[in-house]
Amino acid sequence: MGGAQIADLRQANRVRKRQDALAREFGLTGARLAVLVEVGRNSGEGTATGIAEHLGTSRQAVQRILNVIASLGYVSLRPGTSDKRQRVASLTPAGRKILDKTRSTNNGLADRSAMEESASAPRSTGEGALQQGRTIVPRSFETVRNHVLRQIRLGNLDPGDKLPPERDLGVQLGVGRPVVREALRSLEMAGVIKILRGSHGGAFVRESSSEGIRDSIEAMLVVGRISLDDLLEMRSIFVAQSAYLGAERGTVEDFARIEASISRLENAVAEGDQLPGVLPAGDFYRAVAGASHNPMLVLIMDALLGLVAQMLSALGDWPRIDSVTPRRRVLQAMREGHADRAARLLHEHAEHSRSILDPYKEKLP
Repeated sequence: MGGAQIADLRQANRVRKRQDALAREFGLTGARLAVLVEVGRNSGEGTATGIAEHLGTSRQAVQRILNVIASLGYVSLRPGTSDKRQRVASLTPAGRKILDKTRSTNNGLADRSAMEESASAPRSTGEGALQQGRTIVPRSFETVRNHVLRQIRLGNLDPGDKLPPERDLGVQLGVGRPVVREALRSLEMAGVIKILRGSHGGAFVRESSSEGIRDSIEAMLVVGRISLDDLLEMRSIFVAQSAYLGAERGTVEDFARIEASISRLENAVAEGDQLPGVLPAGDFYRAVAGASHNPMLVLIMDALLGLVAQMLSALGDWPRIDSVTPRRRVLQAMREGHADRAARLLHEHAEHSRSILDPYKEKLP
C-alpha cells in the first residue's frame, strides 16, 4: 500500500471517528446519523422508501430510525401529498445544525489532510503537480472491508462470530447493499470470513486459514499467471527457510511434533498403506514451519503443501521409504542448532520432488 493510500485511509478514519463522536454528542448512532444525512441530501426532505433504496436497506428499518430521530427533534414527519400512508421527513433546525457541524468537521479534516499531503509530497511540475493536495476518498467497499477488519483486530469480532446482516452494515456505514456484498466477497476471497447460505447462513469470521492463499495460488496456476516450476521453486525456498528458523527458534515440543510426523510416515510406507502416508508427509513440513514460530510462514506453507498433496494424489504418487531418512537428517540438524545445514538438507529433499511432480503439467488446462 502506497503512502497516498495510507494517508487516504487515515483521513477517512479521522472523519469516521469524528462523525461517531458527533453522533454520540447528539444522542445518535452511526445508523441514525446516516439516515439524517440522507434526509439532508434532498433539500432537507426524504421518505423512508427513497432513503432505503439509496442505502440498500429495508424501508421498515429506515422508518424505525426516522421515528427515533423525530422523537429527538431532528426531523419532523408529515403525511405525503400523493400517498397519505407515506410519511415525509423534513429537517428541523436542530437536525440542520447537526449536518452543518458534520460538514464543517469533514471539510476541516479534508483541508488538514490536504495540507499534510502537500507538505510531505515531493515537488514536481506538470500533471503530477496538479495532483498534489487532492484528497482521494477510499472506495466505498474498502470502507466496509476496513471496518470489518478493524472490528476483528480490536477483538469485537472473534473467530466463529457472525457479522451483522448486509442491510444493517449498509445503514451503519452509509452505503448500499451491493457495496457491502462486494466488500464481503473480497474478505471471503482473502480467507478472512466464510459465507454460508440458507436459513442459518450469513457471513462468519474464519479461524486463521490458508484457504484464501491456496485458492489464489491455484487460480493463478490454472490460468497460467504462474507456472508449476514457479510454485515448486518457492516451495523449496520456503521449506528451507522454515528449517533454518526452526533450528534457531524450535523448542523441545516442536522437535517432538516433527519426530512424530516422521514416525507416522515410516509406519505408513512400511505397511504399504499409501493413502494415509500423504498426511504425515505434509505434516512434517507443517511441523517444521511451526517450529519457525512465524505465523505468516505457517500460512503460506500450509497453502503450498495443500496444493502439492492434491497434485500427488492426482498423479497417484505416494511417499516412499526413502522419504524417511532425509527427514531424520533434517530433524537432527535442527536439534543441534545447525541452521544452515538443516536448510540445505530440506531444500535438497524438496527439490527431489520437483521431478516427481513434473508430469502434473500435463493435467493443467
